[in-house]
Amino acid sequence: MGSVRGWLIIAVALMAAEPAFAGVCADLRPGWDASLGAVTWWHEVPRVLSSFPGLVVLASLGFGLWRPHLWISTACAVPALAFAGLLSFSYRAETAVLARAEGCMASVWPVAVLLVALAGLTIVRAWQRG
Repeated sequence: MGSVRGWLIIAVALMAAEPAFAGVCADLRPGWDASLGAVTWWHEVPRVLSSFPGLVVLASLGFGLWRPHLWISTACAVPALAFAGLLSFSYRAETAVLARAEGCMASVWPVAVLLVALAGLTIVRAWQRG
């Protein structure tokens, strides 16, 4: 009978901890539905890049690729590198850890790597043209 009581205590503790997770995702991702399953990285990439800062960074990179002068391209790559750095630093934030534990947020490392690669492409293209 002792093992059944232990499992009941664990089950009650897990049910009590669930609303704390739900509060994080309700604030961070209000449209997320838990019945659809956890968010994957290929769903996270368009979500981050379609946000306002993501669109500003993509527009900046587009302008840098369109006008491949070294100073312009370097200035246009800096916001992408800054946004990638911000994403990588926010990965370990407490709310991000709780959101990933619940499943409403995925890893942002693929987005950060993509932004660094696009910034590098912008600068390399300007070096080749210059």
